[in-house]
Amino acid sequence: MVDRHHPKIDTSIPFNGVEIEHKFVLARLCEELIVHRDVGEKCAGINWKLLGQQLVSDGLRHYDHLRVEVTAFAEKDWLALKDEFEAARLAEFQDFDLETHLRKRERLAQRFEQEYWFDVTSFYARGERPPQAVLGSSKVKLVSESQRLFLVRDAVYVQFDVARGMPLLQLLDDVGARGGLLYFEQADDSPYLLVADGTEDATEPDIEGADESLDAIDQRLRAGLAAQYEHEGNALAGWRPTVFAQTRLGRTLVNQYSVRTNAGEWIYKTLRAKLADIKVVAIAALPTTKVDDWQSVVVDALSRVSAA
Repeated sequence: MVDRHHPKIDTSIPFNGVEIEHKFVLARLCEELIVHRDVGEKCAGINWKLLGQQLVSDGLRHYDHLRVEVTAFAEKDWLALKDEFEAARLAEFQDFDLETHLRKRERLAQRFEQEYWFDVTSFYARGERPPQAVLGSSKVKLVSESQRLFLVRDAVYVQFDVARGMPLLQLLDDVGARGGLLYFEQADDSPYLLVADGTEDATEPDIEGADESLDAIDQRLRAGLAAQYEHEGNALAGWRPTVFAQTRLGRTLVNQYSVRTNAGEWIYKTLRAKLADIKVVAIAALPTTKVDDWQSVVVDALSRVSAA
């Protein structure tokens, strides 16, 4: 049972029952695949993804039924794969056959389905619903309209100020970004928050355990963005050094820069983090002409971007 009225619940922050469900799934998997297994039988590299979700009611109580696919590896296989990739990275991937490595990873992966039932009466009865796909895509889901809470790629929560109206949404689905762009005005200069999975974008730095120095990452990001904006006919006008910080996404790469366009100057604040196998990229963008009006909305929403 997910009980929003439990005495240990902190009522000073918005209650997020779906987040509790997701944390329970991972905790239960770790208990079953690691904690209660003997040495030599333990698993590692545990991940899960949602295959289906359905709200069921018996007329008195409401239940959230989750069907998930679990991926895990025998601990020895996971460590061998990790060592193989680490050795290749230290050798700058010279003569490294990535396709062979990925085929081996796929062959060693153990997959199975699990089902979970949660009694969600305490928060569903107050008007909350399990996450609903937005614009027919499961990449972005609306968790709670009253809390302005969205879920991107089943990995990242995005929450906006409830005093504002519901943000508009444009889905992102290409090799560089899969997620959503959330904005508030039907105009080219509308401030926006972009939250996406950039795992397949080769230009995105590997934050987790990266051997590359922070200065090198900073220089590579700056050079790549400068080239991109120059190609678009714009110019990178300002840059603050990239730093690591602890955010709600965990260890996060943070930076800020400005871009000069024909229509004026824009400010960009970015977060980059690694969640399991996903490279999360979150960008708050606003034109300098609207900083006073939108700083507290778009930038504050960026500060509340959190891991699911």
